[in-house]
Amino acid sequence: MKIEFLYFKSCPSHTKAYQLLVECLAEKGINPSTIVSIPIDHDEMALAHHFIGSPTIRINNIDIEKSDTTSYSLRCRLYSNNNKLSGVPPKELIVDAIDKALQERDYNE
Repeated sequence: MKIEFLYFKSCPSHTKAYQLLVECLAEKGINPSTIVSIPIDHDEMALAHHFIGSPTIRINNIDIEKSDTTSYSLRCRLYSNNNKLSGVPPKELIVDAIDKALQERDYNE
């Protein structure tokens, strides 16, 4: 399973989101050391990585939250959580993405 965590350092939510990702992986028995952290330092990197905001979590190259945006830049990302916006994705969103990747892995084995 390929797990990417993209962020920029001045984003106030990236540390909490990373900790939540680690927690979700541990609950599923997946070693958190498999996370590839990708710090995005400038707009050219944002474009190259299709970075729609910090934090971004991708599992097997799929963003955990579907987005139609093609605007890539250094900015904070907001997730919808119970009709409120938060800089940290809802735990269920991360868990669902992990479960889907695990199901696809089991199907392909």
